[in-house]
Amino acid sequence: MKSTVALALAFVLVVSTVALALHTGVLGEISSIDPVARQIVVSDATVQVSGTTVIRMQSDVIGFEDLQSGMLVKAVGDMSGDILMATRLTVRVGDCVQ
Repeated sequence: MKSTVALALAFVLVVSTVALALHTGVLGEISSIDPVARQIVVSDATVQVSGTTVIRMQSDVIGFEDLQSGMLVKAVGDMSGDILMATRLTVRVGDCVQ
């Protein structure tokens, strides 16, 4: 019984670690926006913004159409090839890129 519980806990730990390792992000200014493809470029990285991506500015949820070149954003999601598939996009107000 104890070995089964220990094995189950080890499995959960490994799966959680792998899932966290696959999640990644990018921080920078939006340099271009493709409204047809719903993609933005941030720090030379292409970010795909789907209909389920949560986009926030301060405490407000905003739409893709509210994004503008020059905005400082943090995009978080999973990589698919060389494209970041964003699950969250946060517009950083009052911050500066270091």
